Amino acid sequence: MSSGDRKLAESYWRRSWGYESDNFYRKEFVVNAYMAGMRKQRAINRRNEDDKMVAAMSPEGVVRAYSGELVNVLHPMRGTIKMSDIAWSLGRTLRYNGHIKQDYTVAHHCLIMSYYVDEKFAMEALLHDAAEAYMGDILDPIKRLYPQIAKDEAKLTGEIMRIFAEDLTSHCVDRVGVYTRSKEVAEADRALFEHECLALGNRPGVYNGAMQVAWQKAIAGSNELWAAAQYPFLHRFHELRGTEATVAELNELAEVAWFSEQTPVLDDLDDDQTASIEAAAGELW
Repeated sequence: MSSGDRKLAESYWRRSWGYESDNFYRKEFVVNAYMAGMRKQRAINRRNEDDKMVAAMSPEGVVRAYSGELVNVLHPMRGTIKMSDIAWSLGRTLRYNGHIKQDYTVAHHCLIMSYYVDEKFAMEALLHDAAEAYMGDILDPIKRLYPQIAKDEAKLTGEIMRIFAEDLTSHCVDRVGVYTRSKEVAEADRALFEHECLALGNRPGVYNGAMQVAWQKAIAGSNELWAAAQYPFLHRFHELRGTEATVAELNELAEVAWFSEQTPVLDDLDDDQTASIEAAAGELW
């Protein structure tokens, strides 16, 4: 143990006993016991980190993100989770498993909620379904059949919030990193569900004027391209953080976004068609 550990242990002795005891042996016993406890705790911490590393390398629960990163949904490592991956996946994941009459994505759902709630809860609303980028949009009736799924999703969501916006989501993520929806976001989610039912035309719903305003903001940010929701999602995240998207993030999204969406087979296009698509992609930025 270092001299710093010794000083820390002696400080503990003074706080515990309130004076410098003349009993040398009692003091040494307490100080050495405290230092032994420190050694034991450090060993436990190292073992826990080793366990996390092994778990992260295990094939069970590991998904390969669009960027190529391997993410263990049960034991996520910070360096493997990227906001560009989350934006990309949510912008291509249809709500309700695609059982809707429009191409309406999870990214749109989160964007609309972030505009609907009070600014204090906007980041939570934007990221409340972030875990679905790795676990998929599992319908609530299925989650009720398998409660562990909801627990794992809450843990992954909490970890994502702690990584990217801990200061803006501390009200809904507990000390062990598990996410619990705030009352405001839960109510907004229910209201949006009712509005989605009406707007998407697949079941009876309830019109909400304030929600429609938020809906229009989200669509306007999508450049009228439903499939391009990943861009305004990333922009909204940085807007709430007070930062700007990095060149690397934009490049990761731009790398295949336009050509995978608009031109599945570029070889089938003539030069004029290819040039027009490239020009349109340039206008997006």
